[in-house]
Amino acid sequence: MLKVAIYARVSTQDQNTIPLQIKRCREYAKSRGWQVACIFHEIGSGATIRPQRAKLMDLCQKREVDLVLVWKLDRW
Repeated sequence: MLKVAIYARVSTQDQNTIPLQIKRCREYAKSRGWQVACIFHEIGSGATIRPQRAKLMDLCQKREVDLVLVWKLDRW
């Protein structure tokens, strides 16, 4: 079974789609028979430093997760 990390992000504090992003990614992972190993979410816009994404990338480099799911590519 593949281990999946979910990454959800919004650009501003007043956006509230993180729960929806996570829900949809969980549903997709379940439909594919993948195990959700971890979930990362953060608020940030543009090219700012994203600490949660950095943690996720570290897990990927260590090969602790097989896939990263995002709701939409622009959320990455």
